[in-house]
Amino acid sequence: MKKKELTRCGVLTKRINNSTPQASLECSNSGVVLSGKNPKQKYNKPALSLNDLAELMLERGVKGITVDELKQRLRFVSYYRLRGYTYIYQDNAKEDAPFKPGTQWKRIWDDYCFDQDLRMLMFDGISRYEIAFRSVVVATLSEEYGGQWYEETELFESDVCCKDLLKELDALWKRSKEEFKEHYLSSYDDSVRPPAWMMFETATMGIVNKIYSKLKNSLEAKKSVLHTFGFKRADVFISWNHHLNYVRNICAHHARLFSKKLVIKPMAYKRSGIEWGANRADNASVYASICILVRLLSYCMPEYQFVQRIQTLLSNASFHQREIMHLPDKWDEELALLAKHDGTF
Repeated sequence: MKKKELTRCGVLTKRINNSTPQASLECSNSGVVLSGKNPKQKYNKPALSLNDLAELMLERGVKGITVDELKQRLRFVSYYRLRGYTYIYQDNAKEDAPFKPGTQWKRIWDDYCFDQDLRMLMFDGISRYEIAFRSVVVATLSEEYGGQWYEETELFESDVCCKDLLKELDALWKRSKEEFKEHYLSSYDDSVRPPAWMMFETATMGIVNKIYSKLKNSLEAKKSVLHTFGFKRADVFISWNHHLNYVRNICAHHARLFSKKLVIKPMAYKRSGIEWGANRADNASVYASICILVRLLSYCMPEYQFVQRIQTLLSNASFHQREIMHLPDKWDEELALLAKHDGTF
C-alpha cells in the first residue's frame, strides 16, 4: 500500500503508537533509556500530513483556529518548530501532551512573532557590536605591536595557545571567498600571513574573543580595549562576549530565544543602582543578554539607539512574555541606567 493510500484508521494508529510526532528536544523522551547499559530507543515516529498534524493539535485542545487555517500555518512554519512555542501551554507530563484548558492559538502565534522580532533586533545589535569589538582589538593591538601581532607568541599566555589560535584563524582565512583575500593572494607573497586588519575580517566573533582572552593580562593594549568599552575586569568582558556570541548564533540559526534557558551564562555584575545575575534576575534568561547589549552598544554605537528600540519592543510584549523573559518590575528604568556611562565593570 502506498503512503498516500493510508486509511484514516492507519493514520490514527500512527498517532496512537507515536503520540507526540516530531516533538521538541525539550519535550520528555518517553521510553528512552538515558543511563545504564540498556541501548537507547530508535526514533521511529512517522511523518504526518499537514492535515493530520493540524487535526492532532485541535484534538489536543488548542482553540481559536480551524483545521484549514492551521494547515496554512504549518505549511510554512513546521510543527516541530512550533512545538518549542506550544510546549509551555501543554501538559507534557501526560503522554499525549494535551493543551491546557482554554489555550488559544493566537497566544501561541503571538509568542512566535514576538520571538522573531526579538531575534532580529538582537542579531542586528550584536552584529554592530561584533564589528566594533573586532575593530577595536585589531586597531589597538596593531598600533602597539604591528600588523602581525597575532603571531607573536610572547603576547599570549603560552606558545601552544598561540599556535592553536593561529590554526583556527588560518582555517577561517582559507575558507573565506572574500574579494580582498583573492587580491592579497594574487598580489603578495602568500608565505606570509596577511596583516591583522585583513586576517580578522574573515574571523568569527568567537575566535576574536578567544584570541583576546588568551592575551597576557599585563599587556597595556589589552587593558586599553577594556577601557574603550567601559570595563576594568577582563574576566567580565570576556564572559559577556562569549555569551553574546552564543546568543548571536541562536539568532543566526533562527532558533527560539525569548523563552530559552541559555546554557552559556554571562558573569554577573554589581554596580550602584543595579544588581543583576546574583540575587535578583536570572542571568540564564535573554533579559541578561539585553542588558549586556544595551551597555556595550551605548559605548560603541550610541547613535543606533538600541535601548529605545528594545524598550519599544518590550513595552508591546504581553505580561506573560515579559514574565518568561524574567523582566524585573522596573526593567525600563534599569535599561536606561545601563545606557549611561556612570561607572565601569
